[in-house]
Amino acid sequence: FNVLLDRCYASTSSFPTNSTYYDLFVGCYKDQQTTLILNGDDQIARFSFEAFRFTEHKNLHVSTFYLHCITRLCDKSSCNNFKGGGTISDSATVTSVGIDTKNDNGA
Repeated sequence: FNVLLDRCYASTSSFPTNSTYYDLFVGCYKDQQTTLILNGDDQIARFSFEAFRFTEHKNLHVSTFYLHCITRLCDKSSCNNFKGGGTISDSATVTSVGIDTKNDNGA
């Protein structure tokens, strides 16, 4: 099976639906600062994005955000059919541990 990420977003909470969030990509749409490296073409998926802070954390010395990805497994022969937003059942949301960003200017 290949790994296909339907949507990945950052949020201020470890719970995927209870906070401010920012979409890194949803289906074919992606933020300009996000790069999809590998998605649906192998047993791993990879993407990168420029580090940022949520504006509600602007006065904190250290802030934490979480990545959430709606993830699916698909047969190698069928993954391409779903990259454009097709429907596959049985998704799972994978959430990262907290990612800390630090304000280095002492504010």
